Amino acid sequence: DCQAPEGYYYLRGKAVACVRGTYKHDVGNNDCDECPVGMSTPGGEVAKMNKTDCNSEHPLAGKQKL
Repeated sequence: DCQAPEGYYYLRGKAVACVRGTYKHDVGNNDCDECPVGMSTPGGEVAKMNKTDCNSEHPLAGKQKL
């Protein structure tokens, strides 16, 4: 079995980077975890590997969509 590396998940047989505001700290085929409410990954970075990569300094963090 193929395993997605940290910061990635598998979609249709391909490793795809966890999107902005998410992270994945383990190797495997689990989904990415969301950053805590009001937090995101800095500068829109993707493929983050740890919850500590989430912060509240992102300009869109904590803002609600209208």
